[in-house]
Amino acid sequence: MIKQHLKPNGIVQVWLPGGDKMSGLAVIRSVYSSFPHVRCFMSVEGWGVHILASMEEIEPQSPEETRGTNAASAKQDLLEWAPDQEARAYLGKVMFNEAATGKTA
Repeated sequence: MIKQHLKPNGIVQVWLPGGDKMSGLAVIRSVYSSFPHVRCFMSVEGWGVHILASMEEIEPQSPEETRGTNAASAKQDLLEWAPDQEARAYLGKVMFNEAATGKTA
């Protein structure tokens, strides 16, 4: 359903906070079956995973190259649980924790 609303080159972000293993695998399997390009990042705190999915390839970027961290609303959202952090440095911590998923597009 979300693919109908996704713009070209758009990226869906899903936060999977944890829970039982079978439910987590079902969510990840569903994302992979719906999108050809998926990248997963473990949370900075060590629990949960951030899932990015797109119809187009999601190119790796450094925090400095990520345009979204310039918008005030994006910074506020990113730092909701870490208000004492600087946005680009915190994003770098997240991006450093990419999880190998074993799937290739």
